[in-house]
Amino acid sequence: MNRDDYRHLLLAGTVTFPATFPQLGSITLIPEATPSGIEGGKQHEMLVVKEFPSAKVTISRKVMVDNVRAVFIPQDPSRVSYDWGTWLLVDEIAEFLRGKERVRGIVFVLEAGSTLLEVLAGMTAGESAQYYPPLPQDRSFNHYGSSPRPAAMMSCNVSDNADFASIIAPTPDREMMDVENIGLESFFSCNAEDDIPSAMLSCDSSDMPSEF
Repeated sequence: MNRDDYRHLLLAGTVTFPATFPQLGSITLIPEATPSGIEGGKQHEMLVVKEFPSAKVTISRKVMVDNVRAVFIPQDPSRVSYDWGTWLLVDEIAEFLRGKERVRGIVFVLEAGSTLLEVLAGMTAGESAQYYPPLPQDRSFNHYGSSPRPAAMMSCNVSDNADFASIIAPTPDREMMDVENIGLESFFSCNAEDDIPSAMLSCDSSDMPSEF
């Protein structure tokens, strides 16, 4: 088995941190000891992967090195491609990262591996009392809003070239509405009265509530 085939085998059943390509995380190797009395306070090496989805949010994940199958470090962080960079596989990961303050890359972790997740989010005291911090790629946007969830939903298909920012951005005359985007298996918000080109958004009128 060559190295590429072995990498393909290792990546099966993994998820990436950060979750969205080509975003990179700040990766650090640290020693962590178990509580005294458990494994005799044995030290384990862990990876800390930090990502910064916005200026107000930092997401930090700790994962045991044993659950990490690969780390990809791009040759040029401004132009990330899996064909250009360094692949670290299993035992190579800790050996490469020891003594380094941090590197930027993508971590491949077993899907069932355990992680410690910490989210730091800047918000007002009122927001903090009512809501939990949103996570990137969360599919339920209305979990973080005060508007009630609409009873009806529309099934839509969006072309790959759609300008999603213009579709989901709320406006003063538009309430946020959950619409299932079947093609991407996620949610975005729109209104049937919005000026959205038909090539970008096609909806079955039979699915639309009567008020539209």
